[in-house]
Amino acid sequence: MDTPPLGIVRVHLHSLDFYPGRAIDRDTVSYLRDIFSVQGCDREHDQNTIPANIPGDDLEQILAESGLTKSELQLSLAHPSHRPLLKTGSLKILCLHGRHRVEAGKLFLKPEDFWWTIKIRSFDETSKLLRLLTWNSTY
Repeated sequence: MDTPPLGIVRVHLHSLDFYPGRAIDRDTVSYLRDIFSVQGCDREHDQNTIPANIPGDDLEQILAESGLTKSELQLSLAHPSHRPLLKTGSLKILCLHGRHRVEAGKLFLKPEDFWWTIKIRSFDETSKLLRLLTWNSTY
């Protein structure tokens, strides 16, 4: 059974981490940076949203640090104009894929614009679905 998303938010690029997968391919990163230069970097489009896992305890801490409630977080699912920037403190958010997009973003975006849009779910680390999603994550 699929775990429903909890929200869609913006997160600083340096707050994102990735489950182990293939190594970063610098040619892919350069290719994406070139695409961003020509077409722009549309981080808010649903197709470009990166799926992320935040365990329950970490989510509570991040929401408190960001001054948000779970209800406010859920508003972001229905209202694309309400995509708050999360403050993660020292916590990293684990993404299921999107490593190359984030690396290209770090090269393309201005430092004051270093964020990406993520779709949050909360899986237990032993979740069968999480293991399936990360088993062969290559993007």
